[in-house]
Amino acid sequence: MKLNIFSSTLFTLIVIALVIFAVFVTLIIKNQFELQKSNEILQKSYVFAEELRKTSDDLTRYCRSYIITSDTIWENKYKELIDVCNGKKPRANGQTIALLDTMKNIGFTKAEFDKLKKTIDNSISLLWKEKNAFNAMKGKFADSLKQFTISRMPDTAMARRIMFDKKYHYDKLIIMKSIDDFIIMLNKRTQETADKFKTKSYNLIFFTLIINIITLFFSIFLFSKINKKILKQMKELQEKTKAQNSLNQQLYVSSLEIDQQNIEIKEHEFIIIQQNEELKTSQENLKQSNEELITLNENIENQKSIITHKNKQLEILLNNLPAHIYFKNNKLEYVLANKSYSNLFADKEKTIIGKRDSDFLNSKIAKIYEEVDKEIISSKKSKLNIIQKHTKPDNNEYYTSTSKIIYNDDEGNTIGITGIVLDITERILREKKLKQNKETIESAHKDITDSINYAKRIQTAILPSLDLLPKKLSEHFILFKPRDVVSGDFYWWTNMNNKTIITVADCTGHGVPGAFMSMLGISMLRDIINKQNFTNTSVILQKLRKEIIKTLQSGTQDGMDMAIISIDQETKKLQFSGANNPLFLIRKEKFETKTFSNIRIFNNENKSNDLTLYEFKADKMPVATYAKMNRYKVTELKLQTGDCLYMFSDGYIDQFGGERNRKFMSKKFKNLLLNNAHKSMSEQKEILNKTHYDWKGKIEQVDDIIVFGMKFTD
Repeated sequence: MKLNIFSSTLFTLIVIALVIFAVFVTLIIKNQFELQKSNEILQKSYVFAEELRKTSDDLTRYCRSYIITSDTIWENKYKELIDVCNGKKPRANGQTIALLDTMKNIGFTKAEFDKLKKTIDNSISLLWKEKNAFNAMKGKFADSLKQFTISRMPDTAMARRIMFDKKYHYDKLIIMKSIDDFIIMLNKRTQETADKFKTKSYNLIFFTLIINIITLFFSIFLFSKINKKILKQMKELQEKTKAQNSLNQQLYVSSLEIDQQNIEIKEHEFIIIQQNEELKTSQENLKQSNEELITLNENIENQKSIITHKNKQLEILLNNLPAHIYFKNNKLEYVLANKSYSNLFADKEKTIIGKRDSDFLNSKIAKIYEEVDKEIISSKKSKLNIIQKHTKPDNNEYYTSTSKIIYNDDEGNTIGITGIVLDITERILREKKLKQNKETIESAHKDITDSINYAKRIQTAILPSLDLLPKKLSEHFILFKPRDVVSGDFYWWTNMNNKTIITVADCTGHGVPGAFMSMLGISMLRDIINKQNFTNTSVILQKLRKEIIKTLQSGTQDGMDMAIISIDQETKKLQFSGANNPLFLIRKEKFETKTFSNIRIFNNENKSNDLTLYEFKADKMPVATYAKMNRYKVTELKLQTGDCLYMFSDGYIDQFGGERNRKFMSKKFKNLLLNNAHKSMSEQKEILNKTHYDWKGKIEQVDDIIVFGMKFTD
């Protein structure tokens, strides 16, 4: 009971001490807050007093600077500072507030406020003098109502006298003394407040320590009393626990002895039951073993029957295979042979089983066979497809292919050789026939190739010489790539009546048929232009179409697609006509295109230069028999220096390639020409050729290719 009382008393005392401690700590914090607030007011007061002192000095400095220099910048600074003091403009801290309002907000005492008020009143008197000095510099003077309405000559001497005489300095000194007195009063009040709060804080801390010491003393006293009571009760409890443990230990030992006896009884019972189970299991196992033995005997008989059946099937299979098969052991004795092999040497299979080749073959042949077999067994490497030539008794030849395969047991040891002999007479005779046919075909192919190569020389010979082009067209290139040896595409030019006529054509087909058509086209063009003296491009195409239809007389649409131009060397005038094939013009300067009905403009997608490609479209009809047989249109324009002209067949554009195996297409071709038109013609040819090879990769060329490009120079 006493222990409970002591504990309650100790707890209550601790709670009261904590409450009192919390109250005193709160009062100390509040006192510190008031002290901090007082210091902040003091700091603001110092700043304000310093601002008053600096403002007064700056006003005097600005006014004197104006009087000495007459520079209006000092007058403006003076007015701007007055506006800041009166709360019309923001201060340095961003606030817009008058000095008097600032004094009220800080929280001065009445005496301090009166002292500052007196300082401001003295400053107003000084400001009046400075105002008189400013106006004297401007020739304005105050009347009886203190209004500057009197105008005279500017009086600089008066202004200087006002600002630099002893009276001005005396008034200035009074203002500074008032500020100093204000600071002394402020320091005195702040120090008294600080001393008051410090004394109060010290008293609170002292009382807090006294209460904590008293609480600690009573707590130690009560704790010692409680500790003694607890120790006494614990000792009594330990003695009782010791006695109880001794009794429990005796009971536990007795319980263990009883449990041990029960375990021994159960073990004896379990052994008896287990022996009975084992006896029963042995009887069942014996019965099952008898049944399994009977089943095993039946399975053995079945396996014997199956093996016998499979052996018969294997024997039938081996005997009916179209090959001679045998097996030899390490001694090179025949262990197994199918009938077809055995019948080669005896009437019955048993005559060679257990024998070697030397027992029934010619000694020379037997020695060769046995040497090969010994080499295979010693090297443990099989030999396949050993081809041998034999002669039958009737002197007919036949051929065999022998494969000798090493045979190993499960442990990898060589135990014999398996031989397979095939009759390959028909295959050998067939290969000889194929070889003869190949030689015949190669001979014919050589004759045809020689003929085509000769045709190529003829075709190359009839193509025009580069020397025929005039000097103005000397910068040009021809990318000519036949798909086969000879080409169905051709180019041709000639000079007639001071005009240069150039054409690029794509004939029906390629290879030899296309080459014949190209030679026919060149021959007809020579006759129409050089002999008949036609130079109009439309007339040339129409004459050529008429001659082709007349010559072929087949009613088919065989013929050619063609682009043809005629350039007058004197007037620089170009004529163009096209049968399915357009003309490309690349020019830097823009020109009027409204007069052309067949023009299409293409600009560079990459903006790599300021060139433009003009495509003059051709008539949609070939130089051949066609559903539409109208006259070919003529397009005329005047060439400029630097113009690039291009004519081509569709072989370059239609070439498959790239990552997706698609056609090169006209858009890529136009961009390629535009991106490189500023380069020389030889460089353009190399770029076109390389681009073609890179695009097609490993894909075969699909058609003949011709691209003709030239640059017009004056």
